Amino acid sequence: MLLAATCLVVIGLVLEYWHEIKDFWVHVRWPIAAFPWNKFAAISGGVLVTLGVAGELAFTYMASRKESQLRENNHRIEALLTKEAGEANERASKNEQQTAGLKLKAAELSKEAETERLARIQLAASISWRTPDRALIPQLSPPLQRFAGQRFAVVSDLGDPERMNVFSWIALLLGDAHWTFETARSTSELTFRATNIVLWVSPAAPNRVLEAARALVPALEHGGLSAVVLQSGWGPEPDAAPPELIRVVIFKKGPRMTVTGNMITFEGLPTRLFFGSGPPH
Repeated sequence: MLLAATCLVVIGLVLEYWHEIKDFWVHVRWPIAAFPWNKFAAISGGVLVTLGVAGELAFTYMASRKESQLRENNHRIEALLTKEAGEANERASKNEQQTAGLKLKAAELSKEAETERLARIQLAASISWRTPDRALIPQLSPPLQRFAGQRFAVVSDLGDPERMNVFSWIALLLGDAHWTFETARSTSELTFRATNIVLWVSPAAPNRVLEAARALVPALEHGGLSAVVLQSGWGPEPDAAPPELIRVVIFKKGPRMTVTGNMITFEGLPTRLFFGSGPPH
């Protein structure tokens, strides 16, 4: 609008002084005529004003062109910066998502590793003997001392270090209870498909021997050793041990056994094992 108004002003000035300029030019061309100073003075002001306004118009137009170019450049720069900022934000968002994904994956792997570690510990605990604390012996032996002199033998695999540690602890416990240790005459009982500790007594064992075996079970359980009483003459040499002897047989660590009549069941397993003669009872 400013350029248009200035252009109109220039055109108006040219139209206003056009006739004076034309007359001045005609007088100047007369060879015998004197120079028309009065006309020159009259039109000089108008010409200067017209030139000044025309110059202003030209400079305004040029400045407007430059300003337009600067605005366009600024718009391009702003658009480029906005695009780069958007791309940077998008990359940052992707990086954050990737980082969150990696953290989640790391947490899942850590949880899986911890689960596997606990599973390995539980598995090791289920198949490996844990040696009881010897500090428990003074607490566990007094109830067994009323069976002082009770004969016992420990049957175990001497080549298994874990079972040997349990062997030693049981021998110390019963020694403190003043039971009488005897060397096992046979290890045939180890061929029986049992787990943990079996207190094996003869079918002809006196009641006192059976009571002593039953009293030993809670002491072993308190020490973390699962145990059951098995009254049977099973084995390749069923009469090798005298009826007054309790055979403490240490099998491999495994599911807890339960003896009901002449049937043995295993915790968490469908397996059933029968011993003795006659039908299940």
